Amino acid sequence: MSDSLIMSPPPSAEEVAAAGMRQYVAYAPDTGRVIASAYCPADLMHTVHPGAGLLLDSQLDPLTEYVDPATKEPRARPVLTLAASRDRIKADGADETTITGIPAGATLIVRGETFEADGAAVTYSTIQPGQHALRVLAFPFQDATVVIHAD
Repeated sequence: MSDSLIMSPPPSAEEVAAAGMRQYVAYAPDTGRVIASAYCPADLMHTVHPGAGLLLDSQLDPLTEYVDPATKEPRARPVLTLAASRDRIKADGADETTITGIPAGATLIVRGETFEADGAAVTYSTIQPGQHALRVLAFPFQDATVVIHAD
């Protein structure tokens, strides 16, 4: 037995119409974050994702797209531009790098801990050698990661 996943191609527009289905995107009305991008029988459309906004006959990638809450139009999630002053530091607790481009209110995840950014540059040092990923979540920006190597 194989562990491979067999995926069928998405249905054609004709197959969807013949099955009485509609393609939709459900999104959080306050932020525009995509909750689901799926198909549903047209007669049940009013029951899917109560309280969510709906875009009919649309498909969005939640990693790279969202719905603008003001205009209700699909938009590309902007790319967050992060910069580290150095991508390699000594694992001595004193050597450090400075990361810029983290907006105020963003969530910064470092070694499993979360912090709320205040918009200022973040300095990072460690005593643990290895690769360290600093992840930044700042919707509607796309999630971003800075990798620092500590020797």
